[in-house]
Amino acid sequence: MIRNMLDVEEAAAYTGMSKSFLDKARCEGPIGNRTPGPRWRKVGRRVLYKLQDLDEWLDLFLVERAQ
Repeated sequence: MIRNMLDVEEAAAYTGMSKSFLDKARCEGPIGNRTPGPRWRKVGRRVLYKLQDLDEWLDLFLVERAQ
C-alpha cells in the first residue's frame, strides 16, 4: 500500500461497497440515480483511493436524526 492509499479491493472493503460499484462509478460516471463514486487516482496501471477522500465521500451520506 502506498502511504495512506488503498487499491480498489481495499477501498471496497473499507467503504463497505462492492468492487463492482467502485469500478462502474469510476468508469461510467454518474448515471441516473446512481450514487457518485469517490475521488480516485491513476498511478501507472493502478487505481488508488486516498483514505481522506474515502472518509469525505462517506461523510456526504451521513444521516443525523433530529432529536
